[in-house]
Amino acid sequence: MHFQRKYFDPGVRGERDEATGTDTFPGPDGVVHVYDEPMVLAVNVALAIKRPLLVTGEPGSGKSSLARSIAAVLGRRYDQAVITSRTQARDLLWAFDALKRLGDAQMGSEYIQPTRYYVEPRMLWWAFNRESAKNRGLKSGEIPKAWQAPDPAGEADGQATVVLIDEIDKADPDVPNDMLEVIDARRFTVDETGDIVPVGEGYDVLIVITSNGERELPPAFLRRCVNLVLRDPDAQWLARIGRSRFRDVAPPFEAEFIEEVAQAVMAIRGQAEHQGVRRPSTAEFLDTLRVCHELGIGPRSDAWRQAVRIVLSKQSQSQALEEDSHAGRDSAG
Repeated sequence: MHFQRKYFDPGVRGERDEATGTDTFPGPDGVVHVYDEPMVLAVNVALAIKRPLLVTGEPGSGKSSLARSIAAVLGRRYDQAVITSRTQARDLLWAFDALKRLGDAQMGSEYIQPTRYYVEPRMLWWAFNRESAKNRGLKSGEIPKAWQAPDPAGEADGQATVVLIDEIDKADPDVPNDMLEVIDARRFTVDETGDIVPVGEGYDVLIVITSNGERELPPAFLRRCVNLVLRDPDAQWLARIGRSRFRDVAPPFEAEFIEEVAQAVMAIRGQAEHQGVRRPSTAEFLDTLRVCHELGIGPRSDAWRQAVRIVLSKQSQSQALEEDSHAGRDSAG
């Protein structure tokens, strides 16, 4: 796959493996991320056309950590919001402190402040325009300093940001549609004041949105995103990630050991798919390697079966007891 890595190239600051077509980038949090060509292309497309990057894939496949790694590669500020069933679109943009205004009103009319004083900028407002957020929608100098909103990032420099909206499929179905103005026009309107907040001059915002596919997203929302579907792992991909994440452990893993664990995990994934239950993820593969390293457990050790059940299979106690019962009867026969 040949294309110009004009906006995003993790191999420049990380390591490029031409043989496998992958890039490895060690993030500031110590987490090493492995990129394949489709991932690098999707990020470049999103940056080129200034559209959100919608990342889908099975739980535990590294969707959330991808956003933080992209920010580190680009040298940008990073912020995130984890979506819940109660999240509304405006919660990502601003909040209005009606209780504070009510309390001021009860103290007397002289205590009531202008409406903007009760507006609280949220994550995307700070990413779009920090100066506007600090002044709650007014121009600099038009609001008393005591009324200024505290910048959650302190005095950190930089107008380029990566923001993560994590697990949007958990939100109310109206939330993606309510985000269309933000995505399309790259601006939003504060209901209580009528202020229009656009992306400020010189600001560059990459919105990364993740979904586990628990709910179908609206077509109008999907049309406005660059869609990246993370690949289902195979043994080679798992081993490559394992070697990258654990290359600095002491004593170091042997490559053959990581590949053997990867093969075992893929076998369990195949069994889970056949049984129609959730397959162990990349994150659980890494947990398995960590357990093996910390506790000295290998794929052929007596503790391996129990470790697999605890870390990978996540079976209920009744399922585990039933399997053990069957195993006992089989051995007795």
